[in-house]
Amino acid sequence: MAARRNDAEIVGVLTVLAQTLAQNNAAT
Repeated sequence: MAARRNDAEIVGVLTVLAQTLAQNNAAT
């Protein structure tokens, strides 16, 4: 059960990081 929650949190963090990187690339 805990593994599923951790996976969900990781996916959320990766999504935020991906969006941040996309913004940085677009700004460059």
